[in-house]
Amino acid sequence: MPKTIIFSLDYDGCADILFQYAGMEEDWPEYQKTLHDSKVLLEDFFKKKCTPDVRVELYVGSLRQSRSLDLSGQRRNNNGSCFKNFAKYAEEKKWIFQPFLLADVENQFNETYKAGTAIKDPMLECKPDNLKFNILKNQIKHISKMHPKDEVEFYFLDDDPDHKILSALKKEFVKGKFPENITINFTNFNWYSYTFNGLKSPFENQYEAMRGYELSTMTLVSNFFSSLFVGSKRAEVKGVELVDRPVLRHPREANLSP
Repeated sequence: MPKTIIFSLDYDGCADILFQYAGMEEDWPEYQKTLHDSKVLLEDFFKKKCTPDVRVELYVGSLRQSRSLDLSGQRRNNNGSCFKNFAKYAEEKKWIFQPFLLADVENQFNETYKAGTAIKDPMLECKPDNLKFNILKNQIKHISKMHPKDEVEFYFLDDDPDHKILSALKKEFVKGKFPENITINFTNFNWYSYTFNGLKSPFENQYEAMRGYELSTMTLVSNFFSSLFVGSKRAEVKGVELVDRPVLRHPREANLSP
């Protein structure tokens, strides 16, 4: 079975460290080494996962799931276009950039809609998905259609500064259905807290790899994924404990949504 590695990356406060954006040097000149180290650590993470024989794809795991949300994020955080930077990065790495957005899904009028339309059309909008469950649900559904028989390793990276996303996962793991050829990995990558809050590593919290799982939260019904897949394998899921810490914010990062 061919193997595919898929990264779904958050942008603001997470994967934007890969790109030299305006204002970083003047805002934080004394932290340039730590910022550089964060970038190197993230690059090393990718290298360890991507052997020469695998296909690698990149999805947008940011809240920027439409052109308007991407533009709003650019103006607020002065860190460039998530879409353009990810597309360029994927090209440089010889990865495949998947322009699949939540705005594609929320504006579909039939089952024949074409993924990648919303990234070009500023008129196609969507509501911000703060907990990112709709984003992930639809990405996994899209991946299962694109790779019905491939072995898929899916890595979702998010800075999750308030521990809302990953703490919800930790508390609400349950048995469930999931395509048996897909393994999920959740990773907390937070270069900002590593630089300013004294974390030992920007990879603050990680979870064991999960295959065939379903999750629920206090705000979502426990069968969130169950309607997506039929005949999937059931499996037990275990999470790793998170440690709650106060979060300091740079003024520009105080409103990272989107």
